[in-house]
Amino acid sequence: MKKVVLSAFALMIGAFGFAQYNTATQDQTGSGNVNLTMQSGYKNNADLTQVGDANDNYTYQDGRYNDSYTWTSGDDNISSTEQIGNKNDSYTSQFGNTNDGSTYQQGRKNDASTAQDGNDNYSNTTQIGVMDYSYVYQNGTGNIGYVTQVGGDKNSSEVFTVGDLNYSFVFQDGNRNSSFVDVAGHRNNSNVDQMGHRNTNTVYQYGNRNNSIVLQDGGVNTSYVDQDGNRNDSEVDQNGDLNVANLEQFGGRNVSYVEQIGNRNISYTHSHGNRNLSQVSQQGNRNYSGVDTHGNHNEAGLFQIGSRNHGEVEQDGNRNIALAYQDGGKNVSMVDQDGNRNVTITTSIGNRNNSDIYQLGDDNGALVAQNGNRNVSDVDQLGDDNISLGLQQGNRNNSQVLQDGNANWADLIQDGYRNVSDVSQMGHDNYSTVIQDGNRNNNMVSQTGSYQMADIYQLGNSNRSESTQTGDNHSNWVFQDGNSNRSYVTQNLSGNSSWTTQVGNGNISTVIQN
Repeated sequence: MKKVVLSAFALMIGAFGFAQYNTATQDQTGSGNVNLTMQSGYKNNADLTQVGDANDNYTYQDGRYNDSYTWTSGDDNISSTEQIGNKNDSYTSQFGNTNDGSTYQQGRKNDASTAQDGNDNYSNTTQIGVMDYSYVYQNGTGNIGYVTQVGGDKNSSEVFTVGDLNYSFVFQDGNRNSSFVDVAGHRNNSNVDQMGHRNTNTVYQYGNRNNSIVLQDGGVNTSYVDQDGNRNDSEVDQNGDLNVANLEQFGGRNVSYVEQIGNRNISYTHSHGNRNLSQVSQQGNRNYSGVDTHGNHNEAGLFQIGSRNHGEVEQDGNRNIALAYQDGGKNVSMVDQDGNRNVTITTSIGNRNNSDIYQLGDDNGALVAQNGNRNVSDVDQLGDDNISLGLQQGNRNNSQVLQDGNANWADLIQDGYRNVSDVSQMGHDNYSTVIQDGNRNNNMVSQTGSYQMADIYQLGNSNRSESTQTGDNHSNWVFQDGNSNRSYVTQNLSGNSSWTTQVGNGNISTVIQN
């Protein structure tokens, strides 16, 4: 057993204003170990090693060149270090049994490290200002860790946890925040909250009851969360400045949610298997978002309100639904769903709208509604119970729908300005209705086989309509109201019917039936 204890004497002469060259060193090996070290000011240093039995330690250092190191090996460990000012530095390491560790440092060149190896681990680090850095490592059993760095300057934090009842929480308040959390297995839960300045964050959780929340408030935000398996659940909320967020969940009961409120938002979300649900909401500035989901109970949303919106959803199989709503700016929306219970809803309200939907198989449906400015819409549905409804209201409208096979149906309504419409339905229970209201209307419907029918109404301005129907129970009805009307209908073999009514201006009509 070795003891070098200068600290009590140094503390006592500190009351008289003398220089204090504090140092304290203690080695304890076995049985009811307890240690208390208190040092007040100047060249503080404290060093303790405890090896076994009912260990307990407390170190307090007040000011100047603080440095502390604690090492403990086994049994009922508890350690606490508190350093108040100047060149703080602290390490604590605990290996086995009822570990507890705590470090508190107040100001200047803070650095803190804690490593705990096994059994009832708990750790708490608080650093209050200047060049903060912290590292916590916990290995097995009842892990919990917190790191709180408050008040500012060069914060950084890392937490690694390997197994059992993990929970990690990191909170950093201001300046050059960065955080990294890596957790491997069992009842994982992680929560990171960084308030201001150069925020960056990364969380990986690999297996079992994962849950993660990251909130970053302002600054150069970036966040990346990766959860690998089991009961995943995640949330990222970033408030302002150069936001980016990337969320991936691979298997289990995935739920994902990202909301970024302002400035240069970008978001990707990937969920690969099981009960997926994803929502992204970005409110303002340079929004882009993407969601990629592969299989099982998929549902995805994208809601973006202002500035350079883009959007993308891609889902591969099972109970797909995809929603996209974009309010104003350079909107584009694309959805690609490959198979099973597909449904898609897209609404873009103002500016350079564009929308593209592709669904390949099973119970397809699609709805597109765009309100104003440079609208274009394109829907392809290739097999099974297809439906498509589209509505575009004002400005440079253009729309195309192609449905390939099975119970097709399409409705298109376009209200005003450069309307064009193109519908092509290839086989099975086809039905189509197109209504165009005003300005440079143009339409073409081509239906190839099965129980076809097409209704077309065009009401004003440079109308024109063409319909071609090829085989099975045709029927066609065209009504044109005013301005440069024309209509051509061609129907081939099977049960043809056709009606055309034209009311005013340059009417022409041609119907050919075979």
